[in-house]
Parts: sequence; structure tokens; C-alpha cells
Amino acid sequence: MPILHAKTAYLLVCCTLICQTLLAHNGKVGYAYPLPKITIDGNFSDWPQTVAKYMINTKLSDGKPLNEADYNGFFQVGYRIEDHSLYLAFTITDDNFIEDTSSNVKWDSQDGLELYLDARHLPEGSAVASFMYSKKLRNINKSQYDPFTKNASWDLMEVVMVKNGNTRLYEWRINLGDQLTIGRSLGLDFFVFDRDADGTFSFSSWGRGESKYVNPKSLSDVILLPANQKLATMAGNIGWTMTSR
Repeated sequence: MPILHAKTAYLLVCCTLICQTLLAHNGKVGYAYPLPKITIDGNFSDWPQTVAKYMINTKLSDGKPLNEADYNGFFQVGYRIEDHSLYLAFTITDDNFIEDTSSNVKWDSQDGLELYLDARHLPEGSAVASFMYSKKLRNINKSQYDPFTKNASWDLMEVVMVKNGNTRLYEWRINLGDQLTIGRSLGLDFFVFDRDADGTFSFSSWGRGESKYVNPKSLSDVILLPANQKLATMAGNIGWTMTSR
């Protein structure tokens, strides 16, 4: 029967686990590293210049932005073990900011941002909590069967939005408690909503997937890595030795 070399077997196990994780979700992967002390104020000057930028350019709505001036966005992510929190910084370019301050405000009547979080991110399945954020509309969709989502509330969040000309800066801190562990993966995604004065409406996300507010398989993956952990590409041939008894 075939006998795998120890190193080969180890690589196969690692590759299998990685593939299972990615195939279970929408395929987009980001990496979060430790951050220095961050003040949630919409000023990103305390974020390190080396933090990667991930484009929010998956356009899933029927309507599409006209150009990059109409909509363009990216986000950055990191974490702090000291306060068990995930940090997010969104930079959104929009030449026509619409804010609905009426009592009838709806999710599609203005510009806004909705975050989708699967904090437990279990291979066998867990649940999503979604957070809709705007000046007059802050609601939550969540499952009651999942230990994290059933207790999800805005008390876990610290959020600020600052507008500078055609740019909106959203800064978030999410207290994940004991779900924040180095080496693990979180399920994360969001929709950025763009309402224009001519009545057109579109939304863009990080990765593909439908019903993100309830479907963890439609979320992207954020892997929490230790400081100075470099990513590398591995290549080579995998083989086995045939032996007989």
C-alpha cells in the first residue's frame, strides 16, 4: 500500500484544511495584524502605513456605479489583543452623498454601510450578525441560536463616520471577546450602499455571495496573524513511495 512521507502528509493535511475553509465561503481572504493603540475618531493617522488595502469592488446590485467618482471604496483591517477587538477603516469616495434624516428612513433610501460578521466561523456552521450603520438607521439582524450573535448589540461597537469633501471615512472597533484568537479566521463582509440624487441605487461588497446577513458561506475570510508573520508561496511536487508487505 502507498506510504506518504511525513512532510508530504503534513502538507496535504494543511492544504486540505485551507481548501475546506476557503471553499466553505466566498473565496476572498484578507489578513489582519496587530495594531498600535487606535482612537475611533475617523482620523486614520494612527493606523500604520503598512496596513493592506482591500478593494470593495464586487458589484452585486442591478444598478452599477457610473465611474470611480460615483463610487470607489476600500477598507483596512487589524486587531488588538489588549482589548479583544477587531478594527476596520473604510475609505469611500462618492461624489453625491445622500443622507435620509426622515422618520421613514430605509436601508435603500440613502448612502450607508452594512457590516456582516460571523465571529465564531465554525467549519460545521455558525451564524451571522449584521449591523446597518447610518446617522438615522442603526439596526441589527441576528440569529438567536448562535452564542455570539444572540448577544450581539451596538454595545460591542464603537463607530464614527467623518465626511471630508467627496470622501467618507468609517472607523469601527468590534469587541469580539474570546472569539479573537491569533491564528483563527473570522467571517466578514459588508455592503456599501450608494444612493444618488437622480434616484439610482447600487451597492458593492468585498466578495461575492447572496443573503450575506444570514448566510455565513457568502462572507469573506479574515485571518488573524501574529506580528511580523510573513506570507509565502509554496511550490513543489507531492509524491508517495510504494512498498509491499
